[in-house]
Amino acid sequence: MRKLVAELRAVTGPAHVLAEPDVVAGYATDWTRRYAGIASCVVSPGSAGEVADVIRACAAHGAAIVPQGGNTGLVGGSVPPPAGPAPAPAPAPPPPPVILSARRLTRLDPVDVGSGQVTAGVGVTIARLRAQAAAAGLRYGVDLASRDSATVGGTIATNAGGIHTIRYGPTRSQVAGVTAVLADGSIVGNLSGLTAGSTGYDLAQLLTGSEGTLAVITAARLRLRAAESPAAVLLAGVAGIDRAADLLAVIRAAVPGLLAAEYVDAAGLALVRDVTGLPPPPGRGRAGLLLAEIASDRGDADDFLQRLAGVRLPADTAIARDVTGMAALWAYRERLTEAIATAGIPHKIDVAVPAGELGAFRGELDDVVLAGGRRRRRRPPSRAGQPAAGHRVRPHRRREPARERARPRPRRHVGRRRGGQARRGARRLGRRRARRRPGQDRLARLDPLGRRDRGDAGDQGGARPGRPAQPGRAVALRLTVSRGPGLPRELR
Repeated sequence: MRKLVAELRAVTGPAHVLAEPDVVAGYATDWTRRYAGIASCVVSPGSAGEVADVIRACAAHGAAIVPQGGNTGLVGGSVPPPAGPAPAPAPAPPPPPVILSARRLTRLDPVDVGSGQVTAGVGVTIARLRAQAAAAGLRYGVDLASRDSATVGGTIATNAGGIHTIRYGPTRSQVAGVTAVLADGSIVGNLSGLTAGSTGYDLAQLLTGSEGTLAVITAARLRLRAAESPAAVLLAGVAGIDRAADLLAVIRAAVPGLLAAEYVDAAGLALVRDVTGLPPPPGRGRAGLLLAEIASDRGDADDFLQRLAGVRLPADTAIARDVTGMAALWAYRERLTEAIATAGIPHKIDVAVPAGELGAFRGELDDVVLAGGRRRRRRPPSRAGQPAAGHRVRPHRRREPARERARPRPRRHVGRRRGGQARRGARRLGRRRARRRPGQDRLARLDPLGRRDRGDAGDQGGARPGRPAQPGRAVALRLTVSRGPGLPRELR
């Protein structure tokens, strides 16, 4: 391992390879603290050429690579697996994985206003990218609560959606080109951003959502949108998530400028208020709250009010039109993940459910989760999300299943509701010896030496088959819903 570290330092410079165990441990643990692994070191290349040299060095030593952006994920996909059982004495085991950090790949070119695009390194934060676009009078379509630390590379790797997916689509819809390094050190792709005249495979779309299993992306050409400032944020009490979806459909039909929509249930609201001290919002006596952010598509700040006049809103609906008021309403949703973290270490399962099945699915979910294991401590469930076509819904189930076998039960339940599981939520939830996934043989041709971290390294410190879960852990289920009989395009 020392020889590998020395070679990596020769590539990037000594200051950009961290090998001290205490420092490396911070990179090898994800935001939830549930997932932690073992790494040889953390290397931070500063260019695509250095990334290629790092990959070649790791391949020569048999070390796997774990690409990492802002490490803001919640399912362990950006950290290495834990140490496995000791191998037999005969061949020498390979060194632990190397974490390839994108923190130095921070190139951010001036906005090309003519094409409405910008080129960004994968280490650029979403907040910095959005500020650059805003200075040019444009907007980047992906926005997250973790915008100050989440990076371009991480959102491309996971095809992140964010709060404005309902308006602009997920990250896949924003990517016009990439450059990336393959497992043999080859640099591929282009950043021209051309939308016509191209032939062959669309490499940018292939790598978006691939979670670092096919290549290490180093930079991306990103589409920007016309700036749409929110004219108002609406907060309405509803009788449940199915009623929130119904009300949202009516609002969306009446107001074309819908930018975002989120749902928070009463238990989630209570948790946020307990942790943050926020005041009670209007509609607090209902089963849940629907939050909608609206832009005026005609440039008239009062246009949306005229359009909403025909919508039958709950009597206690709050509408904020100033920046301070809109931020105050958003706080009930954006601070929920922070609040859940205080209740325990969350489990995350990313699934997809057709909108027509959402109410029934939610109504059965508690029993399905509890059926997976005995309850150790009673806690009220809390849920939040986006009850709209193709958007994430995160019902945070703060229950503790007694055994690892509790995990597949919600997934089977999703299947009965004509849904599916997004791969991002499954990366770290499978067993160490998982079955080969469809297409895995084809993917192996892109990585003949098996140097990419494939994300199926299994459980990392939580409950395993035959071993009780640790007390105090939270369980979270994240859902994607879609209209019509099919699933969102990215999950097919």
